[in-house]
Amino acid sequence: MNPIKNSSAKNTTASASTPSSSKATFKARPTKVDVRGFTQEKDPKSDLENLKTRTENKTSDAENNQNPSNVSSSTVENLYYQIEELKLALENNKKESEEIKLIAQRAVADSANLAHQHQLDLESNQKSLKKSVASHILHVINTLYLAFQYWPQTEDDKVIKYLETIKQSFEKSLDDLKVVGIEILTAHQGDSIDFATMNIINSPSSNPDDPKVAQVVSLGLRIDNQVVQPVSVMV
Repeated sequence: MNPIKNSSAKNTTASASTPSSSKATFKARPTKVDVRGFTQEKDPKSDLENLKTRTENKTSDAENNQNPSNVSSSTVENLYYQIEELKLALENNKKESEEIKLIAQRAVADSANLAHQHQLDLESNQKSLKKSVASHILHVINTLYLAFQYWPQTEDDKVIKYLETIKQSFEKSLDDLKVVGIEILTAHQGDSIDFATMNIINSPSSNPDDPKVAQVVSLGLRIDNQVVQPVSVMV
């Protein structure tokens, strides 16, 4: 017989014969919980940890549930102030844009006035230059024109062609002057008096209702459709 087995049997018998009044030592044994067909051991210590975790989560949820209202209120207030600031900035931008628009309009008007004044000055200078040039050549033109009024009577074809060539060149020069705004005013014997372009330099003894040109003394000058020197005539 095995001595170890005998001692175990003795210990078992001794334990069984121990009176009920004797103190027994019990150890906490984990209970088994059947979850979804699986058997898991439930530890009391883990229950305490789970309870603590759930309590902290509820506290955190309560705080989170209160924060949105506070954040929303402050956010709305900040947005209100931002909107007011944007409105004020928009009004200032409108005022600045209106001022810039007025400045631009004044600049455009000033530029237009300056360009108009420049054009007037240019036309005035051109007219003065034309008058100066025409005044210097008017004497020559006047002499040639009056000379053609006294065409020599001849039957020599060479002389006639020569005089006709000079007259054609003279008329061509007058046409060229018209192109640049210089017009030589002429008159012929027997023409009716045009007081807009003619000046009578004599005092006729009679005062007819329709006076006629008796003699041309000097030619007139018109620059850019404005008479600067009338034709001097006698009636």
